Amino acid sequence: MKSRLLITVILFLIMNSLYAESRDAKAPKGKVDKELRYNSAILGYDVHYSIYLPPDYASSGKHYPVIYLLHGYTGDHTSWIRQGEINKIMDSGIASGEIEPMILIIPDGKYYWYINDYQNKYRYEDFMFEEFLPFIDKTYRTIPDKEHRAVAGLSMGGYGSLVWAMHHPDKFSYCVALSASMFDEDGMAKMPDQLYKYMSLLYGAPEAKGKERVTEPFKRNSPIDMAQTNSSESLKSVKWFIDCGNQDQLSVVNRELHDIFTKRDIDNIYHARNGRHDWLFWREGIYQGLRFISQGSGKTKT
Repeated sequence: MKSRLLITVILFLIMNSLYAESRDAKAPKGKVDKELRYNSAILGYDVHYSIYLPPDYASSGKHYPVIYLLHGYTGDHTSWIRQGEINKIMDSGIASGEIEPMILIIPDGKYYWYINDYQNKYRYEDFMFEEFLPFIDKTYRTIPDKEHRAVAGLSMGGYGSLVWAMHHPDKFSYCVALSASMFDEDGMAKMPDQLYKYMSLLYGAPEAKGKERVTEPFKRNSPIDMAQTNSSESLKSVKWFIDCGNQDQLSVVNRELHDIFTKRDIDNIYHARNGRHDWLFWREGIYQGLRFISQGSGKTKT
């Protein structure tokens, strides 16, 4: 009896999987281009980027919301496609009606953490808002306003998405931060020297110890600090989605951000679920984040 039940369950799972694959195969496919580049005068080099255009982009003549999707450290503009399977996620979600047809822009952020470094030698944030974002709105059929623009990312890109949304609340209505790689002031003060040596390239004070590491450039680019000091009006103008796995060492600081938002009565969706700092977690997270953006609303929950 037990063996028959086991066989039945296995057959059910196989058939369900085949059905899902068949359904996804029939879903209209969006267009993906991973070989694009923009010549940046600010950065002094060609910035590579990938794009996802929804299935009906070529035939509809419509304008679409746009999401800037940021990769993690050691990744590049193709990571969300190669490892994240974002094109398949979008195709399936659009076909099911759970995800709104949207344009996805995935820029190569290299290892600049999507900000201007303290010496303004690598002005990635300036590149984005002075050059690249206007270029995208002129080149593709986006809806070029705050209400139809979002930013999302994982790890380093989760940090970048939070910084951009806090620095530029007039540009984004939604922010989806997955496993955001960030530090509070105590984390900077106690950071291992080897890691701090690298982070000081962004924030300055390379020889500092303890609280001396908490520089003005660090605080200016710290989501934790900005969540406490930015105006409630600016923070409330963005809808926030924070997702971090319980087995991820970054879960503590992501929870801290959620707690600060909650204390200040800033609505945010916060997911603390089983998962690690890996693509299995992020693929599920971005699907939920895209649904959140598509629904256009969210209330705090734990």
